[in-house]
Amino acid sequence: MLSFSNLHVTHGSRNLFRNLNLGLQIGELTCLTGPNGSGKTALLSCLVAACERRGLDYYLVRQHETDELLSGSPGQERADRIFRAIRELPHRSLLLLDEPSNHLDRRAFDRMCSLVLAQNQYLLIVTHDRRLLRLADRILHLEAGRLDEYGGNLHVYLEQRQREGEARNREWKGMQRQVRATERQLQIGRERQKKRRQKAEAGNRTQKNPAALVNFQRNRADRTDARLENAYNRQIAGLQRDRAVLQNRRIANGVKFRLPSIVSSRLPAQILSLASVNVHYAGVPLWPKAISVGVYSHQRWALMGANGSGKTTLLQLMAGLREPDCGTTWSALRKPVLVSQTRLNDLDDLSIRDYILNRAGHLDHRALGKIMHDAGLIAVSAQTGLNKCSGGERIRLDLMLAMQTSADMLLLDEPTNDM
Repeated sequence: MLSFSNLHVTHGSRNLFRNLNLGLQIGELTCLTGPNGSGKTALLSCLVAACERRGLDYYLVRQHETDELLSGSPGQERADRIFRAIRELPHRSLLLLDEPSNHLDRRAFDRMCSLVLAQNQYLLIVTHDRRLLRLADRILHLEAGRLDEYGGNLHVYLEQRQREGEARNREWKGMQRQVRATERQLQIGRERQKKRRQKAEAGNRTQKNPAALVNFQRNRADRTDARLENAYNRQIAGLQRDRAVLQNRRIANGVKFRLPSIVSSRLPAQILSLASVNVHYAGVPLWPKAISVGVYSHQRWALMGANGSGKTTLLQLMAGLREPDCGTTWSALRKPVLVSQTRLNDLDDLSIRDYILNRAGHLDHRALGKIMHDAGLIAVSAQTGLNKCSGGERIRLDLMLAMQTSADMLLLDEPTNDM
């Protein structure tokens, strides 16, 4: 068994996790899942650092590594990298794969699974892909700094998560009731003390008691009020601490992601036309036969094909980001927006705030906060660097910004990767 202990990662003032312990069995397929931004990729980096300190053999296929291949296909790049890693890794080494099924077509995915399942290595895969989770021997769930273990595949994982969620929700509701009951008792105590004080003051006025006695009664009432207030406040504070701990242990249902509705502009019936287009790589045409296609307003298209078949290139032609080497294009679009499957770019050194302003123009503080909230970046500071965001957080932000524009057409290249 390969064991790692006391793993911790901090981003600024935010603790992603601390004092995590992890053990891996050789030949066992362990999958790591959890919400976007919970620290799964950071945990892999922690394991890499631990392996280097201990002199262990390992190989990490990162989430967004790319090579400069002539094909320009992220799917082909990723498949080649994974297959090379699996073939060349020494015996009893640690293989770490971060979202390996991203970009892969069905054929490459099936081949990857066959190779992975045949390995006698320590294996940890970060994934949201249910196809991989169904093959897992063990599933680890990382969320809110906790690493929960579920022995079994996707069915066992979902069943246990549901049971835990129901139990913790019942416990949460019971804690909420205790807090409300204690707050009611505090309010009742305040009202009772107020009535006693009023009755005593009325009696003093009627009986014309001396000032010394009146002051003594008033001071005693003040001390009683303070003692009751402090007792109830301590009780409420304790319950709130327990509630905060329980809130951290509750089973989450994921981050809510709110896309705004788009107001369509007035467009002609046909908005885009490609006539006998083709693109050449090293003098060789990408498609054996030139492509002709017409796109009409209010249509929804799904573009499918094998890795390297030219799907991304076709989207670039439609967006006007690339000219065909032969054929003609015609477009009535004023502002098409392409959300690329390549997340990394020259803007990664910017903060989230500066990235949003760079994409959306001038925004006040409230509008900026709404974009981050709707993108599900609730617990993330606007000053956080874009390169500190997870792949899922990044694509949610890119989708939100694309929907904020007055786009005539949205072109989404593998939008569900990393989510």
